[in-house]
Amino acid sequence: MLSSLPKYIALILATSLLGICGCNRGKTIIDEATGVYLKGDALEAARILRRVEVEAPNTAEVSEARSLAVEWLSRKSELEVGESRRAYLIAALEWAPHDSSLNSRRCEVELDLKQWEAARACLQEVDGRIPVPDQQRQEEVLATYDKSVADATERMRLLESADALSLYRLLSEFPGSEESNEASNRLPELSLCADLKRFSEVLFTGGQTGPSRWGARLREQDSQGFQRTVLSDIRRSSKEISDRLGVLEPQLRDHQVMIDEKEVRDQLLEGYSLLQSTMEALHSSFSGKAYKIDNRIKKVDRFARDFLETSLKIEEQRNAAIEGCKALGR
Repeated sequence: MLSSLPKYIALILATSLLGICGCNRGKTIIDEATGVYLKGDALEAARILRRVEVEAPNTAEVSEARSLAVEWLSRKSELEVGESRRAYLIAALEWAPHDSSLNSRRCEVELDLKQWEAARACLQEVDGRIPVPDQQRQEEVLATYDKSVADATERMRLLESADALSLYRLLSEFPGSEESNEASNRLPELSLCADLKRFSEVLFTGGQTGPSRWGARLREQDSQGFQRTVLSDIRRSSKEISDRLGVLEPQLRDHQVMIDEKEVRDQLLEGYSLLQSTMEALHSSFSGKAYKIDNRIKKVDRFARDFLETSLKIEEQRNAAIEGCKALGR
């Protein structure tokens, strides 16, 4: 029939028929893809929609297929996490490579997956093409990660150093970290100030049972039985303090000392000397076969009067050592 019509009219009719057929073919493919999508397979539905471009080119269904693919894949990506979400976003970007929202979410998913270098490359690629607030927020997340890496490297460098100053810096700049806890364990071997408590405690002469209270404790007793008990405690305690000083003094002299801690050591040693001499003198006064309680009480009273001034000097040396370490920031 077309052969009997003028050629130009036949051509127009043929083109129209092809358009109608293409349009119908495009709708058929979209209907097929829709059915697959409704069954839950957005990726397969998007693959089916690709056929519209091939089998029904230059029709309105091409644009419709593109819009549906982006919508379906984007919607599905919001329901997924991790690698699965990334797969849907990448598939959607194949249809709309310049979509700012999709590109922003693609970078976001790399950050969520802690794929830091992929996230960095993504942000560089889409720089200026995604919403500014999104880009700023994602760059801040990446900057936080970069700082954590730099901090971890610095903590390890400081910890591996044999320098006490580096370990003190680790404590100051990264408190609470595993490396700072390890530094705390190592420092007492390298710095006197880090081990100060062990060496200074013995110089605390106050408290309810310290040497400064021995005379008063003895006077508070109202019977010889109680007095004998307190005298026995004083004798034992003076020997214990003297023995403890005998152990600590050589350890203090041999302890590794930073160059600015020498004065702290000298102050502790001066306190040791003052305390040791008084403890040895008191303990020796308990020797002898003749045990007269009155004589013992008098000697403790004399010790208590003399020790009042001595204890102030001892405390002065102890406090000076403590304040010296504080002044050094330790």
